[in-house]
Amino acid sequence: VQTCALPIFSLKSLYLSFFQVENITDDGILYLREALRKLKVLNDLAIVFTFCKKITDLGVGLLIETLRCMETLSTLCIDFSMCGMAKSSMKSFQHMLKSLKNITNLTMKFSDYGYSGFDSS
Repeated sequence: VQTCALPIFSLKSLYLSFFQVENITDDGILYLREALRKLKVLNDLAIVFTFCKKITDLGVGLLIETLRCMETLSTLCIDFSMCGMAKSSMKSFQHMLKSLKNITNLTMKFSDYGYSGFDSS
């Protein structure tokens, strides 16, 4: 049996869906952060956490801080609909994501109603 070492650290696009994964928590976000930090040439990222009710403001904030350090990221689609976030935090997180410097194409959804925005800075 031969093994193949995949060059995952050179990924340019990544789509992750945790849709309705009931057991993912803020601790899971910590592991995801560590993995994302190793993707030095990632351009496009889509992450879906819809109905992951154990993800709170803490987990979302930690992930956003990681995204702020990803200098090659230009397209971001992120969905935290129906998670365990406080509604009062949603606008703050939306503002933080919109301020990411390198993002030229941004889609985000934080609630049942959602918000989509595109920025071509």
